[in-house]
Amino acid sequence: MPSPKTSRAEPSHVITLNGIIVPAKWDDGGNPVVLVLSTDQEEEYVLNISAKKEEKLRKLLQQSVRISGTVDSGNDRQKRLTVTRFKKRPTNGHAGDV
Repeated sequence: MPSPKTSRAEPSHVITLNGIIVPAKWDDGGNPVVLVLSTDQEEEYVLNISAKKEEKLRKLLQQSVRISGTVDSGNDRQKRLTVTRFKKRPTNGHAGDV
């Protein structure tokens, strides 16, 4: 068993981030196929999301959202967020969780 000093595995824990959903990759028809959260702290997370939630999240492109999920780094060292819940950040009033 590797010692804690050499292990790269980190425990998964849920975090919540605020930011804007932006497309990062498009198909030949110009439809977004990869979505990214650009956070208020100028970090970017590629979003891993279920098909059901992705449809709802696409409606929030270029809008301010609050997203919760677990983070991991891929082989390309890009941060990835597996989305568990999200909601639009209201400009005034309240928005519901998805």
